[in-house]
Parts: sequence; C-alpha cells; structure tokens
Amino acid sequence: MPRETLIKFLDQPNPFLDIRISSPSKVTGKATFGWPYIPTATEWKLTFDYIKHTFGFLLYKEFDFPDHFVDLPDTRKIVYDERSFRLLLTQWNTNIVDIALGVVSEALAHVPEFPKLCVASGSSGISNDEIGKPDFAVLPSETPAGMQHTCLAPGIVKVTRKHYNSFNPGDTSNIWAKRYLAEMSHYANTRGTRYFWCITPVELIICRRTTSLSPGVIVPEVATFSWVPEPHQGVSVNLALFFVVLAAGLGNDVRATYKDISIEHREKLQKIKAAVDAL
Repeated sequence: MPRETLIKFLDQPNPFLDIRISSPSKVTGKATFGWPYIPTATEWKLTFDYIKHTFGFLLYKEFDFPDHFVDLPDTRKIVYDERSFRLLLTQWNTNIVDIALGVVSEALAHVPEFPKLCVASGSSGISNDEIGKPDFAVLPSETPAGMQHTCLAPGIVKVTRKHYNSFNPGDTSNIWAKRYLAEMSHYANTRGTRYFWCITPVELIICRRTTSLSPGVIVPEVATFSWVPEPHQGVSVNLALFFVVLAAGLGNDVRATYKDISIEHREKLQKIKAAVDAL
C-alpha cells in the first residue's frame, strides 16, 4: 500500500468519456407540486485556495492508501444514458472518495470532531415517492441498528444534450434553473440539508442552500467543477466532492448567509488539525 498525500490520491485523473447520449435524463416522473421555485442562482466562489485554506492540513498529510486504480475498460467509458454514467461514477469517483474517507476516518477514529461519512449509491433510508429518491446520499459510515440513515447531502446524476450539460448560474433560461436545479433543491429541502450536488459528463455542480424570505423560493449558491479541470482550475471532481462531504459533516443547518467554513467551524477544525499533526 503506497503512502501518499490525500490530495494526490484524490486527484487521480478522470476517465476520458465517450459520450454517445441516446437517452437524456428526465426530471422524476413524480408530481413536482411543492417543489421550490428557483428564480435564479448565485455563484459560489469555491476555489482551490479556499479548499486548501480550509482543509490543507489534511489534504497534504500522508496516509496509507491502496494502489492507484487501473484505468477502466473503454466500453465502461461510454455514456449512453444516466444509468451507464452512474455506473461509471460508482466504479471511479465515488469509489475513490469513499476509500479516501475510510482511510482518513480510520486514522482519526479517536477524534469525535471528524465526521465519519461515506457516499452511498442510493437515496438513504428516509426516502419515499413523496420526497423523492436522489441517486446518491452522503451518510454516516456507521449507523446504529434500527436507526434510519440521515442524508447530509443528496446527489443526482444527469446526462442531457451537450448544451445543457453545464450550468451558468446567471442564465435563468437554462434548463438547470427551471427543472433540474428545482429537483436538486427539493431533495435538499425535504431532508433539511445545506448542501446538494449534481454530476454530469461535463462537470460537478455543488450547491449550497440559503434561507429565503419568500416561502417556496430558493436561490442556491452554485459552484461548478469541470470533468477535466483546466490547468488554472486546480480542483478535481474528486477533491470537490470530498470537500462537500466534509463540509456537510461539520455543519448542515441552513442560513441566509454563511461565514468562511474555517471560521464557522473553527473549534472543530482546530481539534482535527491537532490530531492530524500528531499522526
């Protein structure tokens, strides 16, 4: 088992996708009555410097990880529809993030402030037809017998025509603002979570929900991360997903505005950092 930094393990390059979409995603067939109205969205400037400032003490710490993943067979990189893309994600991205979470959680098992979480394929134990069933759920890695899972950050998968695989927060005519963003917000709203996310063959979209003075209206903060990061971007899909999992574990209440995470959770992060430094 190689010993390497957490960020190096997370930053294994994404597979090169062969996109042949024959069946675009649809919004769930269930009634959308009661879903939030999304008039617009604002940009969440979630940069590499911000992530490094928040969790750098952890990202650059060395741990014992399994060998790097071998590349997937070419046929598994073909994206025909939502199902084929979701399968690829479970074999690559959420698998890598889950392994990283497990390794770090084991090393910090003695630190109660560190959130012990996983990314599960499926919606969680408190899903039904009324509140909907997202594709992924951030869950406690250990749940006592008889206790339902509590989803901390629901995630969905969408594959659409190329024009709609990316999201511009300021474009309210975009299908994301009208349909998919409303679906994502509904899953977060019914579970009382601050964070929610969506992944397409083009990018990962991470959202942070804010409170609103108008009932039924949500104006989420949105950050996007390319499937193949530009050289200046510096944030891989895996790193961004790992970030939102830890952020959801540190605090998940919904507010009108948010402080810097390093300030909001200063005491927890100080205790986690002290434990990491002592490893």
